[in-house]
Amino acid sequence: MSDKKRLIENFLSLAILQGLNYFLPFITLPYLVRVLGPENYGLVAFAQAFVQFFVLITDYGFNLSATNQISVERDNHEKLRSIFSSVFVTKILLMIIALVTFSLLLVFVPKFKENQLLYLLTFGTVIGNTLFPVWFFQGLEVMKYITFLNVIIKISSTFGIFLFVKTSDDILLLPLINSISFIVVGVISLIIIKKNYNIYLVLPTIKEVREQLIKGWHVFLTTISISLYTNANTFILGMLTNNTIVGYYSSAEKLISAANGMMQPITQVFFPYIGRVANNSKEQAVIIIIKLLKNTFLIVGIVTVIIFIFSKEIVSLTLGEQYLESAKVLKILSIIPTLVLISNIVAIQGLVNFNKSRYVSQIAITAGIINLIAAPLFILQYKHIGLAISTVIVEVIVVVQGFYFFYKKVLMERDSR
Repeated sequence: MSDKKRLIENFLSLAILQGLNYFLPFITLPYLVRVLGPENYGLVAFAQAFVQFFVLITDYGFNLSATNQISVERDNHEKLRSIFSSVFVTKILLMIIALVTFSLLLVFVPKFKENQLLYLLTFGTVIGNTLFPVWFFQGLEVMKYITFLNVIIKISSTFGIFLFVKTSDDILLLPLINSISFIVVGVISLIIIKKNYNIYLVLPTIKEVREQLIKGWHVFLTTISISLYTNANTFILGMLTNNTIVGYYSSAEKLISAANGMMQPITQVFFPYIGRVANNSKEQAVIIIIKLLKNTFLIVGIVTVIIFIFSKEIVSLTLGEQYLESAKVLKILSIIPTLVLISNIVAIQGLVNFNKSRYVSQIAITAGIINLIAAPLFILQYKHIGLAISTVIVEVIVVVQGFYFFYKKVLMERDSR
């Protein structure tokens, strides 16, 4: 299959997935926020933010580092089997560590004792995420499987929510439904890999596990640092305020996440492709990155303007009148999709594919530290509004750093050759 045909097929597969990512949440989100109310919805969002830290631990850096390895060794079956086994076993070990740590926090931290069962049920997504090797399918550039399996997750969760979550008393059913969906899909994905690619698990050596941890370290450090100024925000807000305030902020953030997802098919499709191109011609890879940035900036910029102008109407329509406080958050966060797109292209597509991951880590660490200082200060002063302002400031800092390192470490080095 030609590169162009593969890119088109992968883009269409992920576009279908993102279409469902838009369509289904816009059915379930308005339903859930109304059924659960701001307080209970805020509690669920806080639990998800808490558990997301453990998802990141099990992901480590494999969604980029392992994807790159699979992409390079796609025609070597023995090597594919070795990479799959070493990455998968490493993820299982990390999941065990995560589960032990998670359990200890539930037992000894008062904040988590109160709703232990809710947190435990939410942890099921960590198990499902560990079993689902997105990195394998993405490395082989067969996005149709990612699409198919994610569609199962989305549809089964949606039906489960409408069938079983009827009142605020059904709050525990929501994480249960989501966790079951993720775990079932994880198992199905492993069956597909065994049946279609004859890839089965072989016990890796300690050296191989260590090598995978080393290869993924910079990306892991980056994703954890990114989490300190993204996912951590809901968690920090919940620790410093209350579930209702979290409900206002997280519901608006969900709408922004949907807008961010608009560009995800493009960035997912181009990451392994640019990696392969850069392996042969760094000059050509730079040209592709610059074109990608130019062609996508206008689209996401229009989305940002629409969200900013119609934030109140969007909130009233999707969330309801009791969430009007969320409109203020949405207006402030409306620029985030544009900032995230730029930082993704210059940092992930650019620096990572040019083996400059350490600079991405540096960007993320700086932003994470700034956010850990700024977010609590803004939250204590302005609550959810303050967090929105702090989030935008940090994202601007990320974009500025990303451009600086891309120019200095990629473009200038190219010109000096």
